[in-house]
Amino acid sequence: MSALNPNIPSPELSRLLTAAAAKRRDYGQKLLTPQLLLRVFLDDTDAAAHQILQKLAKQRGFKLDELRGRVETMARN
Repeated sequence: MSALNPNIPSPELSRLLTAAAAKRRDYGQKLLTPQLLLRVFLDDTDAAAHQILQKLAKQRGFKLDELRGRVETMARN
């Protein structure tokens, strides 16, 4: 059995996970949630995940600001 790839998660993902974990207290969450991670993806315009979300928004016809608002609501609940 081989070892796991040491490059997973990538430095970018590690940075984003750390940022999301830091926000968890602001949102009153005990655990890191997908909503908090998505919130960080939406905020960090340099992240590859943000760029993917921008492309999806353009292709699928939704607005990132509206998604951000929905994610904000979900992250607080």
